[in-house]
Amino acid sequence: MTRSLLFGSVFLLACARKPAPTVGVGHVTSGPPPLGVYVSAGQRATLRLDDALDSGTASAGKPFLAHVVDPLRDSDGRVIAAAGASVLGHVAEIDFGVAGAHMSLAFDRIETVQGVVPLAARIIAAERRTIPGEIRRAPSGATLEVPARVIMPAGARVTIALVRPIVLGAR
Repeated sequence: MTRSLLFGSVFLLACARKPAPTVGVGHVTSGPPPLGVYVSAGQRATLRLDDALDSGTASAGKPFLAHVVDPLRDSDGRVIAAAGASVLGHVAEIDFGVAGAHMSLAFDRIETVQGVVPLAARIIAAERRTIPGEIRRAPSGATLEVPARVIMPAGARVTIALVRPIVLGAR
């Protein structure tokens, strides 16, 4: 009798616990995501540049700041990086080749709901202006070649795809 009373009490306590909330695609839970949650490689995000980047004035290594336009979510719909979260990057390379100017950007870090984590991404699309190069004649008669330029204005939207997953709680 004592044994069945004890078992019954334990069973009732177990049943009285509230079930853990379930998360489905499109549902958002409150609080930060659990450790080990990640956003898969290949997922896209749209950023907005804070400052203009110009291949005519920037140099490799120049840092830039951008912000996430729409929340970045994991596969269960939990917010990993809120709209407005900071993304830090730098100009990786500027090339004034035969085909025209080319500016490569590297994305270094993103602000998530659990702090700043490394970011590896590539550009899928970007708002930019290309100014073609030209050849000018100096008053002395010498020719001067002005290289083409790529300009990404402040506020330009940049769509990126993750090259590596973002993992929260990885040590």
